[in-house]
Amino acid sequence: LEATPVAALEPRVPQRDPYALRALALVGAVAAGFIAGDQKGARLSAAFDWRAAPSILDTASRIDAWLEPPAYTGRPPIVLAAESDAAIEAPVNSILRVRPADARASVGGGLVAIAEAARQEPVKEQAFKLAGDAQISLSDGRRFDLVAIPDRAPTIALVEPPRNNARGSMTLVFRAEDDYGVVSAEAVFSRPPGAGRALYDPPRLALALPPGGGGLGEAHATIDLADSPFAGAQLALRLIAKDAAGNEGASEEIETLLPQRRFTKPLARALAEQRRILALDPDSRPNVRAALDALSIAPEVFETPSAIHLGLRSARRGLEGVRSDDELRSVADMLWAMALKLEEGDLSQAERDLRAAEKELRDALARGDSEEEIAKRAAELRAALDNFLQQLGGRLPPEGAPPRETAGDGDTVTPEDLQAMLDEMNKAMQSGDTAQAQKLLDELQDILENLQTAQGGRRGNSQAREMSRALGELDKLSREEQQLRDDTFQGMNNPEEGEAGPPRGRRQSGGRQNEESGAERGRQQALRERLERQLDALRKNGAEPGEELDDARRAMKEAEQALGASGEGR
Repeated sequence: LEATPVAALEPRVPQRDPYALRALALVGAVAAGFIAGDQKGARLSAAFDWRAAPSILDTASRIDAWLEPPAYTGRPPIVLAAESDAAIEAPVNSILRVRPADARASVGGGLVAIAEAARQEPVKEQAFKLAGDAQISLSDGRRFDLVAIPDRAPTIALVEPPRNNARGSMTLVFRAEDDYGVVSAEAVFSRPPGAGRALYDPPRLALALPPGGGGLGEAHATIDLADSPFAGAQLALRLIAKDAAGNEGASEEIETLLPQRRFTKPLARALAEQRRILALDPDSRPNVRAALDALSIAPEVFETPSAIHLGLRSARRGLEGVRSDDELRSVADMLWAMALKLEEGDLSQAERDLRAAEKELRDALARGDSEEEIAKRAAELRAALDNFLQQLGGRLPPEGAPPRETAGDGDTVTPEDLQAMLDEMNKAMQSGDTAQAQKLLDELQDILENLQTAQGGRRGNSQAREMSRALGELDKLSREEQQLRDDTFQGMNNPEEGEAGPPRGRRQSGGRQNEESGAERGRQQALRERLERQLDALRKNGAEPGEELDDARRAMKEAEQALGASGEGR
């Protein structure tokens, strides 16, 4: 018999699959292997584990168990399939889910049962939180050892010492590190141990995180301390970073001097100083009130606006009698508002607008916003900068005009330089170089924070300077007069000697009393003569001292006579 010839097989796959879509199966298998990670061997063996066939086919008796790591870790879920001798590692705070809910699961160690919030579609399952190493045994015989991967606290440290800027801000360069990422950072200031009572709490300000994902790496952050009552005070500083799990890390504590806004006008500078004294030492309000009395004289010579003069009177009344801390804070805020109005006028609002526009652009770069949105924020920053420079002393001058601004280190900065930086920043953003744009933005902010104007350095005429010195001397006199009154009162109410003197209960000798009275009278006479000299100086410069200072001079004279009579009668 002859064999019937058999034609060769022709699957004709290329004709049926001209685009080679069959290769997708291989690509999918390879991708699945990468996604499964360390579990690919266990999953593959589970597919050929015939012992599990009955439970797989019988859905009513199948038990599913898997671990869900916290979202901030970026790790995929871990399925508990075939039992393995090797322990399964999972981040701490992972959620172990077991279905169905009536499946018998025995847990031990760091697994804690949790009750999750009700969902729209109720899911019948058991949930446990992984707080530490643990074990779980299922009713189908599978058993697993779980090892919790700890979540370390973040670290944060200063890369260089804090830098104070001319406009009252502080620039901090720091580095933040964490195993999964930092979600927030802040600068926390504290007063030295044993410091007295203050009207305000020390500053606690948020810091801009490093650009990029996770907030990790090195960053420049500028915090505004110009309006803080603690400006110019010595405080302790530490940085605190927090991760998504709530862990906190802190830097080493350092002592630093807080920056303060520079005031060029004498009255504005004096008001800012009195506000600082009142805020940090509420018990000194009698001295603050005396200083405000002295600052209220001669408004026509200093060209003090009527609103400021009325504000001074209101502030003096606010310090009379028994006052709560809220009332004293209102007075301190009033003094600060008057100082800003005198010094800068509408510049304060322009400065706030500039800071807000700079922050909006910085946040847009950090978020990775669209090109159109970033361009919009850059245009807003340019407009805010133009308005800020206008308030400093006029619109941007034409090209070639003499420079009017200088940075804090003395280098000349022209408006053209600032506009060129903005143009270069725009080019970097359009080309997608966000790192370069961020760097230029940091440089621009450093320049603006240390910007000073030549106009700001003018002090006025010699008459105003003489008046300023007179006011300063009056302020000093009021403090010394208050101290003399305190000493005199203490001496009248404590006539007994201390441990080195005569026995308690015995009065001082007449000679000792006459000697002390004479000394107090001499101090009072010296203060009165100094006050009279300052009054003469004010009148010489065309200022009328006012009834308050004349009354003070008469009161000093009467106190001097009373001290003399007291000494003669002892």
